[in-house]
Amino acid sequence: MGSKSSIFVAIDFGTSYSGFSYMFSTDPDTIITASHGSILPDDRVPTILLLNPDNSLNSFGIIAEDNYAKLMMSGKHTGYRLFREFKMALYANNERLDSDINIYDTENRPMNAMTVFSMVINLFKELVLKSIKQSKLSQTYSFENDIIWMITIPAIWSDSARQFMRRAATLAGIDEKCLRLVLEPEAAALYCKDQQLHISTSPRGSCLKPKSKYILADLGGGTVDFCVHEVLPKGEIRELYRVVGGVFGGSNVNNEFIQFLIKLFGAPVMKKFKKTQYYDYLMLTRGFEHVKNTFDSGHTNTFVIGIPITLIQMAEEDSDSSVETLVKQSVYASCVEFRDGNKFCCKEELMETFYKSSLHGIITTLNEIKSCCTENVDTLLIVGGFSESQYLREFIKRKVQIKDLVLAKEPRLAVLKGALKMGLKPNTIISRRARYTYGFRVAVPFNRNLHPQSLKFRREGKYFCDRIFSKVIERDMDLKVGQSFKVNVNEEIPTNKNMNLSIALYRSPKKNPTFCLESDEECTEVGTINIKAPREGWPSRYNIDQFLIADETELKVKAIDKTNGRELQTNVTFL
Repeated sequence: MGSKSSIFVAIDFGTSYSGFSYMFSTDPDTIITASHGSILPDDRVPTILLLNPDNSLNSFGIIAEDNYAKLMMSGKHTGYRLFREFKMALYANNERLDSDINIYDTENRPMNAMTVFSMVINLFKELVLKSIKQSKLSQTYSFENDIIWMITIPAIWSDSARQFMRRAATLAGIDEKCLRLVLEPEAAALYCKDQQLHISTSPRGSCLKPKSKYILADLGGGTVDFCVHEVLPKGEIRELYRVVGGVFGGSNVNNEFIQFLIKLFGAPVMKKFKKTQYYDYLMLTRGFEHVKNTFDSGHTNTFVIGIPITLIQMAEEDSDSSVETLVKQSVYASCVEFRDGNKFCCKEELMETFYKSSLHGIITTLNEIKSCCTENVDTLLIVGGFSESQYLREFIKRKVQIKDLVLAKEPRLAVLKGALKMGLKPNTIISRRARYTYGFRVAVPFNRNLHPQSLKFRREGKYFCDRIFSKVIERDMDLKVGQSFKVNVNEEIPTNKNMNLSIALYRSPKKNPTFCLESDEECTEVGTINIKAPREGWPSRYNIDQFLIADETELKVKAIDKTNGRELQTNVTFL
């Protein structure tokens, strides 16, 4: 698909920041980003969406936030809807998603998530087309036919979240034949592989050469992904350990700061402040974001946060006490001092508490990789917006036994630019490790020594045990793109010979689950394989070879009718 295409487009739809980039195959060294031609004010802008009262698009990015603040100040915001960090709705604790799930705006009003996601993707699609049309090379291309769209997703997303994003992209008008989902850490890895990295064992700087082994940490605003790779002799990459991660990105630090204010002033005060003084709330949170990004423990003994006068007045009116007194009477008395009537002068240990939950997740996961991965890996590459925190990098150096910690060049753009490289070289990642064990629910002859009575049932005069887990893919298995796994289904058709078949697909974090039971085996139904009945209907007994195929980022299926060798119409639904 990539070799025949002329234009590659990457859309990085992030939790905190989003952007796009593209390149022409005739000039792969020139990458054009969202800020070129003033299409967007920056390469990546905040993932914030403002809708008009009729649910049409008003604006996106920091402009959306500013517009909403102005509307609130003039009392004209009624009916407008602001959405922030809504991508996290697709993480959903890795559970199976519903295609009709809702997300909520800042006023806690629901809206169909698929509508919102497709609206944002369509916005980026239109911005990309606008930017391409401004290019001098655009006259030689027929846009829609020549574009391959690469949309980045977290590697730790569930099967249903991946399918959700694919469906949202097609609803946004992107032809599915021209669409590829790209795992964010893999895109970043491809970007880093060809960069001059300043590794301590190579003082002049070098690229990742064959036999190089490394951990790549994609530290984003919402999620954090870790993958372990080896560079092979021909430059391909294989995964050495399954992708792991969690919801402990940079947004957690900001959330901890808000919790700090809630503990000082009370939840009702903060709720009222955000609702009635939204502009001041924005200035407060943006000010903290700057402080967070520049914080460096050991070099910055104190940091200062400006507190809006409106918040101070609300807090003092609510408590009938001064803010200075509130601080002195709080658990933060030893590390926070109120000065100059509107500033918090804070000791570094306070910022360290804001980072604590994120760092705990990152360090715990890195140590898990180090202890479980059988390969000797001494290099840690870090990318993503959160990786630009000096304090974060120094903390990791102190807490993880790693020889080289390398911050990639332009870490916040590594995913965006790497996704384009995956378009040019679609088969660079040649194998991945299965994150879960997959299989089907089957029935076998009942054995009283092996099977519980609760799963016993009678069929055709014989006793069987239901809910046996028939394993197809095992967790940590090395999966090559296109690799298929065959399962034969040979059963009687009950009554309707024209009925479509629905076969449940199950998943477990255990390597060898015995039963399809959530309580004992952590085994959950994650998808449904749908097989359309042949035109002439099923015979009295159908005999199907069913293939589960490991595609680049998703599982696909194929079914062959063994009675005549024909391929049946089939699909797998994770939503």
